[in-house]
Amino acid sequence: MKILFTSAIRPFGVENEFSTKETNYEAMYSNLGRGQSIWVPRGLMNEPATHFIANNINAYSVVLDHPTIEELLKEIKNGFDIVAISFITPYYPRVKIMVQEIKKEFPSQKILIGGYGVNTPGVEKLDVDYICRGEGVDFFKKTFNLSVKKRYANPIINCLDSVKMFGLLPVTFFLNAFYFTTGLGCPFGCEFCATSHFWKKRYNPLLEDGKQVYEDIKKISASQKFPPLFIVNQDDFLRITSRNKETLEQIRKNKDVFFMFCFSSAFSISQYAYDELVELGIDTVFVGIETNFPEDGKDKVFNKAKKINPKTKKEVDIKRLIDELADHGISTVGAFMLNVPQHNKKNIKEDIEKHLKLNVMSSQFSTITPYPGTPFFDKLDKAGKLIYNYKETGFDENDWKYYDGMELVYKKKEYTKEEAKKFLEDCARQEFLIKGPSIIRKLQIELKGYLKYKDSANPILKKKAEIWKKHLSFALPLIYATGKYDDIEITKDVQEKIKSFIKEIENHIRKISIMDIVCAGILHAIILRYKKRFYKEDFVIPQKMKRKVYNNTSLH
Repeated sequence: MKILFTSAIRPFGVENEFSTKETNYEAMYSNLGRGQSIWVPRGLMNEPATHFIANNINAYSVVLDHPTIEELLKEIKNGFDIVAISFITPYYPRVKIMVQEIKKEFPSQKILIGGYGVNTPGVEKLDVDYICRGEGVDFFKKTFNLSVKKRYANPIINCLDSVKMFGLLPVTFFLNAFYFTTGLGCPFGCEFCATSHFWKKRYNPLLEDGKQVYEDIKKISASQKFPPLFIVNQDDFLRITSRNKETLEQIRKNKDVFFMFCFSSAFSISQYAYDELVELGIDTVFVGIETNFPEDGKDKVFNKAKKINPKTKKEVDIKRLIDELADHGISTVGAFMLNVPQHNKKNIKEDIEKHLKLNVMSSQFSTITPYPGTPFFDKLDKAGKLIYNYKETGFDENDWKYYDGMELVYKKKEYTKEEAKKFLEDCARQEFLIKGPSIIRKLQIELKGYLKYKDSANPILKKKAEIWKKHLSFALPLIYATGKYDDIEITKDVQEKIKSFIKEIENHIRKISIMDIVCAGILHAIILRYKKRFYKEDFVIPQKMKRKVYNNTSLH
């Protein structure tokens, strides 16, 4: 069987009839670095689900990431039994075009769609042959009678290999990131959460146990010259303590050092000692902060249990948690939602002020969005509060593009959707002006980790401290440039903090060399060149299709 897997078609980052400028495929800029302008790596990330499925089914599979419609149609000419499209709600207009063009050129071509986008109202009207509403590998096994791997395995897929810093420097030179899927779903079931409700508030393991997690990580690590950063694809990775303790046991047994970016909650983090988290490989943790304000009345969109310490049964002090993680070298991404139901013009500013006091490495700033398939969507739909009402005569299906996590798509009496967008943009920019680039914040946290563990008797912790030391030494020209040059969008207050940071590095790591100063000057020139391009009206990030073949003729 021949299968063609594809993501939604490009271009991304442009405004047109079926697209906004926001794009989830450019997570470094749209999600994790909003407001940081030239200081965020730019480029498209791969689609993890399609690669994972292709790697685990007995079929000849081709995976396309970000094709144009022309590139997609050209590939289909090679002949495939199934064309499988993975998408989320804001890409519905793109998928509609894809289906129409495929059927126009290849009327008998079988088409399958999957991903959270299949919950979008109207999806049944698309001229497709199959809709996958569950886990992909299992769907292919049952629907097409394909054999699959007895133990699912992660593909070796670098998710940032097309992303560049300052338009020139490959991010893989600094950040060797690989997708790593362990399981799907989250039992907390917050009303707004599309992933939790897609999986019916259950955790669905894909890797069987901690030993298998370790083996997969070890295999991918062995294929790389530099330690990879594993982007763990699971909603609350740290919640599954039994599996993670098994992984930790293997790590301790073999004295390995790993680095992971994972999604979690204050509840789950509180189950571990900080040393355990560092040993396990937790490098950066994405924590759902959502809002600092309690909910009122019927608008119970958040599950407060996420912020309760399971040991003390008390609410976790988020600020203290983030500070203590940083003291141990663990960075935090704070997921902060604006324009939640309880926000008005006054308290949203208070909420923003509280968030800006958190010592996060970066923030995911977003507007709370009622995604189809969630109780939040159903509640607002029933109350007639959706701005783009799909039930109205003449509804434009292209309006699903506004479900991009930035646009306000439900009616708020307190302020307009234009004001809502401004709150979000101003908040993100304000954080950058106060705290500086996330890349520098990350290095500051690594210095704390180094100082914490450089003399540790634990060989894993000591080895990790040495790796952090190498990071800081390697990054010294960049740090020096941010502290020296005042024309690269760094405020004077931030520069003063960076100068103090440089002194700490010189005291604990090494002195600045002539070569560092020369490299800093070269970096400065590169930054200025990129800055000139960045602010042009026609600036669009480089985009190209990536193609990978999975030829699984025998599985075990």
